Amino acid sequence: MEGHGHVHLGGFTPDGKTLVVSRSENDAFDLAAISVDDGKFEPLTSTPFGEFDAALSRDGRWLAYASDESSRPEVFVRSFPSLDGGGRCPPTRHGTVWARDGRTLYYRGGGKLMAVDISPGAAFTPSAPRVVFDDRFAATQTLSHTCYDTMPDGSLLMVQEAADRIAINTSMLSSTSSAGRRDNR
Repeated sequence: MEGHGHVHLGGFTPDGKTLVVSRSENDAFDLAAISVDDGKFEPLTSTPFGEFDAALSRDGRWLAYASDESSRPEVFVRSFPSLDGGGRCPPTRHGTVWARDGRTLYYRGGGKLMAVDISPGAAFTPSAPRVVFDDRFAATQTLSHTCYDTMPDGSLLMVQEAADRIAINTSMLSSTSSAGRRDNR
């Protein structure tokens, strides 16, 4: 990765042969794919806007990322690897994460953790956004640090700041309800 600035991992393709990344170089953020076999670096975006916070769906069909092309960060979802089609989610702050089953996309926006459910099919068809809960995540230095991820059992793992420590919490989530169990650990 020498010569390619600061890099944030966005996920591997299901075959494990390609790694999608968000990278910054000269204060510009773009998306790229890196071949695991030979290290070949292929730009996915190269625009005057910032594209960052890449998250490849577990099945490798969709790439979610944030872009500031409308002068405020929004989450875009495009087919992968062509980046054709897809759609966008309402204004967001950052932090796109796919559920392990690929049917929900989580993102941070307006002081809330938001989610859209994805209908199966050839087209990207998101539900109306729903609030999962208030954004209580640890502060991050850059837009590309999410501070949370989904677990195989459907729970959400997040890092929170407390007065004297960092807390790791898990919450059980379902695709139909933002109510769930919250465990402080």
